Amino acid sequence: MRSRKLSLRGLADVACVAHSTVARVLNGDVLPDIGTLTRLEDALEHQLWPGPAAIRASVSTRRQMI
Repeated sequence: MRSRKLSLRGLADVACVAHSTVARVLNGDVLPDIGTLTRLEDALEHQLWPGPAAIRASVSTRRQMI
């Protein structure tokens, strides 16, 4: 993965997402829908959400601890 330095507006432009949406997501005010999440991941060239497999593994680990 190559390193990219993007401003908030730069990320919004590359991801084709409104800069206000990016700001709200980064501030934790909203959770992005799957389309927005995918566009942000593509723009950043980085996976932001680990996906269902990671969640299942986490739940399985917790069940084993109980």
